[in-house]
Amino acid sequence: SRAVELAREVGPAEIGSLYESLVGIGVLESDMQRFESARAHLREGLAVLEGLLGPDHPQLASVLIDIASVDYYVGDLAAADAGFRRALELRTRTRGPDDPRNSAIIANLAAIDFSRGRYAEALDEFRKVLALRERHRGVDDPDNAKFHVNISYCLGRLGDQEAAQASAMRALELREGKLGAQHPLTGKAHHAVGLVALRRSDHALARKHFEQAIAVARAVPVEADVYEPLAGLAEVLLAERDHAELARVVEPVIGRCNAPEAPAGDCAQLEFSLARAIVDKRESRAIELARAARARLLGDDVPTVEVRDAIDAWLARHPG
Repeated sequence: SRAVELAREVGPAEIGSLYESLVGIGVLESDMQRFESARAHLREGLAVLEGLLGPDHPQLASVLIDIASVDYYVGDLAAADAGFRRALELRTRTRGPDDPRNSAIIANLAAIDFSRGRYAEALDEFRKVLALRERHRGVDDPDNAKFHVNISYCLGRLGDQEAAQASAMRALELREGKLGAQHPLTGKAHHAVGLVALRRSDHALARKHFEQAIAVARAVPVEADVYEPLAGLAEVLLAERDHAELARVVEPVIGRCNAPEAPAGDCAQLEFSLARAIVDKRESRAIELARAARARLLGDDVPTVEVRDAIDAWLARHPG
């Protein structure tokens, strides 16, 4: 690149300034969601720094993390995984494997593994992050709760619902005890407990926790937080064949799903739940909803693909 060519023509001080300029522009463009241009500038910055310090210098880790973060955001999971792993390797050489400052990178790797359907690997990584945090911040730090939730999601995907429930309940215990019953993060812990209960077909318990999560979410001015537990409640009502109640709860929310802040994945779940509930009486409307749900699911992560495949299979049985 032209930046690398320039770096060959100037001294170390100028190279440092060139690197900082490229990375600064890349980070700014990332904040502006101009991701392709951000990646180009960040990668040029990396190439310049590699030319100055060599490919194994620990200082490369910061820009590798910046690049991997953009890769992850745009859905390039393989590139993000490679970048975070290289950054972790460089950081580990200087900090050691048990430095708590490594936690953020390991958590990012766990999230990528979960998105790729590598649930056992994600579970090991989330557990490592939790162990590092508990060792350095104590077992009762409320921020540990999000890792108990993530561990619960992994265990649920792996079929160990009993252990998943224990992890979700531990998250709820931490957040209720440290943050209070009405804190938005406490609501998310209720959602995690509800998901496990739903998988265990304990519909009464699932409904209780989803409804508590909804109540907490509706008490704060963040509309997007309501959709996730509503999607869980809709699945409970569908399993109980309470189609009238499902329609009553979901219809008003679906009308807001085209708002920019509405989460696409949760809205797709709501639309698909309602489609299955009303198909016997309003088939054309059900098919319309399922197609709308399918159109929202653009990601290639494994959980999204699973839902998309389920919608495709349903639409194949209801061609209209």
